Amino acid sequence: MIYDGDGGYYYYYYISDAYDADGNETTAWADLNGDAVDGSQSLGTGFWLRIPDATCSTGSLTQSGAVSADATTTIQIAAGLTLAGNPYPTALNLSKVTTSGLTAGVYDTMNTEAPCVMIYDGDGGYYYYYYISDAYDADGNETTAWADLNGDATTDDIAAAGKAFWLRSKTAGSLIFSL
Repeated sequence: MIYDGDGGYYYYYYISDAYDADGNETTAWADLNGDAVDGSQSLGTGFWLRIPDATCSTGSLTQSGAVSADATTTIQIAAGLTLAGNPYPTALNLSKVTTSGLTAGVYDTMNTEAPCVMIYDGDGGYYYYYYISDAYDADGNETTAWADLNGDATTDDIAAAGKAFWLRSKTAGSLIFSL
């Protein structure tokens, strides 16, 4: 499942009877019509991979393509939920992620009002980081920053290279990643 940038999602399935552009059967990622698709996505696009336990064997998924050497990468965020991805081959550090168009919340109402990054913890839960205007930095000063549940500005790496995450926001805007 890949976010389409407009509030919806594209669904693709890995099947053994997909049809390529010449009408030949092939094993490939396919759309809902069974037509093979090029799975290439823009840098920073996140995707959700669901593997049914009862019907699939174990395996691996390999991502390939060019790695960005750009000093910054901008990802558009829609109002509501957006599935995005870490665009760099290094861990994601929210202290290096700025925003455009997203309004910072405040600690007292961050659970409902502030933009929120949600990182799956691998065990059925999520880590939450809120964009607030009254976060506390390491010196105890108030600053606008991504903060943990305690309101402390985040300075740690929070997501591995290539890992996707959800971003919830009341407004559309952009995330600007910097190396």
